[in-house]
Amino acid sequence: MEGFRRLNDAVSHAKNAVGADSSDSRAQETYRKISADAGLALLRNGKGVDGIKYLELSITENPRNYQQRKQNAYSAYYACAELLEQGKVGLAKKYYAVAKRDARDVNSVRLKLQRLAVELENERYWGKLVRIVNRKGFGFLESERLPGQLILLHYSEVLPRCTCREFDDLAGSVFSFIVEQRPKGPSALRARLETPEEMAEDKLTSSHAGVVR
Repeated sequence: MEGFRRLNDAVSHAKNAVGADSSDSRAQETYRKISADAGLALLRNGKGVDGIKYLELSITENPRNYQQRKQNAYSAYYACAELLEQGKVGLAKKYYAVAKRDARDVNSVRLKLQRLAVELENERYWGKLVRIVNRKGFGFLESERLPGQLILLHYSEVLPRCTCREFDDLAGSVFSFIVEQRPKGPSALRARLETPEEMAEDKLTSSHAGVVR
């Protein structure tokens, strides 16, 4: 992580430069750019929580030009994608909103966001895996919001990813998921394992999802 230490020193110097003269737009841009580089370096090294903190430093609350919008869009996209990997869907939506807002004229980010849209722009349900067909890789969920219905769940839709054999041990687990109506009945997509604490956090942050900062 020698490279990151150098980046962190650069972030500190850039921050000091901004503090010395808050009207220096070039120093501010440099600070945001170096913060984004440090954040991405941390993400690549599996330090997602710290990486997101640095990416947050690179986001401008009210971007005034294309360069600021582009930086916002990239930083918010990578923060969003990392939070989805961590299973923090509600928080991911906040960064998704920033990325989507500022990527309107940044085509490369718009294309990246399309991959996240399936999970973040569809309504999510919560339910329990009440039945598993052993060694077949699928089972059925029940949700209070879909009374009387069994929702098909295939192990390939479970996040974090699991094997068919591992899926057999998930009976009774709680998931958040997207529902797709199919001819044979509803199926679950992008099903995320949830703890009670994560479920409460996701429901709260989803209901208050907005622009970061």
